[in-house]
Amino acid sequence: MTGEEGKALHRLAASGGSDSAGAVGRYSATQMDTDNDAPAATAAIAKRTAALLRDARSVQRRLDTLAATALAIGDPSVPRIAEARAAVERLVFELAYRQRGEQRRTKAAGRRIR
Repeated sequence: MTGEEGKALHRLAASGGSDSAGAVGRYSATQMDTDNDAPAATAAIAKRTAALLRDARSVQRRLDTLAATALAIGDPSVPRIAEARAAVERLVFELAYRQRGEQRRTKAAGRRIR
């Protein structure tokens, strides 16, 4: 993560998860108008989103393991782990939604060049 991405993430977290337009979980900074984009650029964006989704699902599985361990030993941090799990679950949902849209745009870009 670059310094700018980290700062943007920090601002988003500080604002309670909403951007300046008030849309929760929107990624307008990375979405591009694909009507004019080359199919290669559209595919590259889709690949980055797929990588983010894989990583988010991995974090989700690790949090599940952490929660199970914390419950087993009666650790008082279970509520915070549950909050983190809920946040990652929302992230996975948003990334999956974005991925489906990018897949549609990639297919459409491929059809336009034929």
